Amino acid sequence: MNPILNFDLSSEAYHAETECASNSNLSLLKRSPIHLKWAQANPVESPAMRLGTLVHHAVLEGDSFDLLYVSGPEGDRRKKDVRDEWAYMIEEHGADYVLKPDEFNQIQAMRDAISSHPVASSLLLPEYGCRNEASCFWDDEYTGVRCKARLDALPVDENSGVICDLKTTVNGSAEAFTKAAFNFRYFQQAAHYLEAWKECGDDDRLDFLFVVVEKNAPYGVSVFQMCEASIALGRRELDRLLQVWQACDEDGVWAGYPTHVQQLSLPAYAFTQELL
Repeated sequence: MNPILNFDLSSEAYHAETECASNSNLSLLKRSPIHLKWAQANPVESPAMRLGTLVHHAVLEGDSFDLLYVSGPEGDRRKKDVRDEWAYMIEEHGADYVLKPDEFNQIQAMRDAISSHPVASSLLLPEYGCRNEASCFWDDEYTGVRCKARLDALPVDENSGVICDLKTTVNGSAEAFTKAAFNFRYFQQAAHYLEAWKECGDDDRLDFLFVVVEKNAPYGVSVFQMCEASIALGRRELDRLLQVWQACDEDGVWAGYPTHVQQLSLPAYAFTQELL
């Protein structure tokens, strides 16, 4: 199939394409193929994922967010007048679009923090001309596996050579985000998204940036560029995982953990601590 680039595809329609190899699907595959298949059949949105989705909507599609979402009333919902007001707002706007006041205020504060940051704002906000929410679909060159990615932001002007991704976090320091980039496989995501744009994009973008906003006051904002060595590692991981995907698909077997007895050894630091 031909590569597809779509700026108008809704988030719901994009996520409905569950059989494509996205970065999150490939990360699940690394755990085991059966974990991927279970997650595809039983999608779950955690509170952290929901917050991330709402912040993305507020920052990348601000006008749409402001039209759709409202803050529910303050006060104790055990009281009849507060319950009645909640019921009225849900009837008017829909249950998914009436947020708890503290949640609504948190999202607004995170958006304000990005808007007031001189670099982050120019990388993400539509008013700076950024093209946001680009859905990409393509066939991997070597395995033929159908892949997908949804790129948060494609900045313009002096930042026109980069792809930018928005992350929410508890700690936006360089030390903490470096660990998160490894643990949550953001290095693999960077490689996957750059490949998506190489296959589907309409200009040249070779660098990958993360805008990171903290979830709690004072809502610190950081901007990081993923280094080329980390992206190269991500590419190697993608190649290996796509080969596993291809083999599982061809055999029709999406296995779990190994069935043989596995040797277990504690990490080296455990033996170092013993000497202290």
